[in-house]
Amino acid sequence: MKNNSLKLNPFLALEIFAKATELEAQGKKIYHLEVGEPGGEPTKK
Repeated sequence: MKNNSLKLNPFLALEIFAKATELEAQGKKIYHLEVGEPGGEPTKK
């Protein structure tokens, strides 16, 4: 399986995040799927 995340320009990701933040401030519903490390441990089954 290829890792397509390496193809995304980090500056483009920041532009998308900024646009999402702007739309959210306008009252639009935004589903955040940011890039980065998770803030906690994975859930256990």
